[in-house]
Amino acid sequence: MDNSYGLAELHEQLLIIMDDIDRVCRAHDIKYTLSDGTLLGAVRHKGFIPWDDDADVSMVRSEFERFEAVYEKEKREDFIVGHPCNPATFSVINPNYDIPGMEKKGDSITNPWVSIFPMDNAPENKQIAWLKATENRLLSGMMGKPPQYAVFSKKSKRLWGITDFLGRIVGHERAAKWFERSCISSSDKTSCYAFYSYNSKGCYKRYPKKWFNEIADIAFEDRTYMAITHYDEYLTNLYGDYMTPVGEEFRKAKHYSEEE
Repeated sequence: MDNSYGLAELHEQLLIIMDDIDRVCRAHDIKYTLSDGTLLGAVRHKGFIPWDDDADVSMVRSEFERFEAVYEKEKREDFIVGHPCNPATFSVINPNYDIPGMEKKGDSITNPWVSIFPMDNAPENKQIAWLKATENRLLSGMMGKPPQYAVFSKKSKRLWGITDFLGRIVGHERAAKWFERSCISSSDKTSCYAFYSYNSKGCYKRYPKKWFNEIADIAFEDRTYMAITHYDEYLTNLYGDYMTPVGEEFRKAKHYSEEE
């Protein structure tokens, strides 16, 4: 495992979480895919991007609901299901490992986690899709400030503060119900998916459903996980020339600093 950025020990801990998610999914024939930078790492590095500090998984909504129903019962007893970076995002946290050098600020999380993002039907009309993404981004912020809020940038804190204030007026639990209802409101006859739990500009992106129809095993470090076979289209959409790494100045951990 590449340790050129000093993250090999953290990556080993993330693999332990990934193994637990993969174990439960295979036991119940639940399909998932590595996504975002984790999928990019699998394709370009055959494992983690050396400077990446987390792992991401995606599931279509029907698979996610099945996973959510069984994982709490079958997960490792010492693991925690939580929401470190976004109240709308389902994450699996290993509380037994503290990342070296990470200073705890407020309720911030200094343990490794893997996030799981459900994919929901997105409207065909661009304007309606934009409005739905905006609504969901606002509602996800109204579900309460995440523990990792303490280490967010000033801009992010302002935005979280505003949406959290609105959420306290209507009630965080009510906002969560509105959010889930909005996520699943589009017809399953649409041709594309969106990731509404991102609570970032990424929730405005739409992806053809056909990219997610085929799932196969892919090598990742010394293990095998699931991934979409149409990874080239997906990664090109996200990163452009994804096989060319970013410049050295951009190669740094993103979740455990005060920068976005």
